[in-house]
Amino acid sequence: MKRRTFVLGLGTTATGAGTLIGSGAFSSAEAERTVSVETADDDDAYLALIKGEGATDDRAYRDDGQLNFTFPGLRERTDGPIDTNPENPEGLGEDSVYRFGSETDGDPLFFSRNQGTRTIELYSRQNDTEGLPHVQIFNVNTGDLLTGDGTRAVLETGDSVPLGLQIDTTGVDAQESAYSISLTIVGKATEQ
Repeated sequence: MKRRTFVLGLGTTATGAGTLIGSGAFSSAEAERTVSVETADDDDAYLALIKGEGATDDRAYRDDGQLNFTFPGLRERTDGPIDTNPENPEGLGEDSVYRFGSETDGDPLFFSRNQGTRTIELYSRQNDTEGLPHVQIFNVNTGDLLTGDGTRAVLETGDSVPLGLQIDTTGVDAQESAYSISLTIVGKATEQ
């Protein structure tokens, strides 16, 4: 019995000594490095977001190089010679689902093009939906919603797809000012 106690004590002492002396492992480290990052307008990025060819800039428009959207369109609610809708709507109806696949002149709303070097899956997500309209992208050619947990558009290098926006106002109250919604459009490289 004394021998077992001695062997156990010897093992415990060796373990304790290894901890005191060190094993070469570490729990944290910091290293400062320089990283060069170049940014580009949405048209020229790896995942390009390109407004439709129409010159109306009605629902899709550029602001400081980024693609933005407004509903109803700028010209749909303007009085004067460029007014595209004499009814001048003030907004989207409550508890409704709208799909916008084109500008007011019929040209596609926007496109996404893979300008990277790998095949990607394209979809959208909206992180904050509490009290906001729910916005998703859809493939204009097929009508499929492109979501992270559902259908995705597969784009080879150089491929593009015409896209529209689906806006669901279910459970959202009407208000005087426009809702500001951030939508993330994701291009995820596929496994090779």
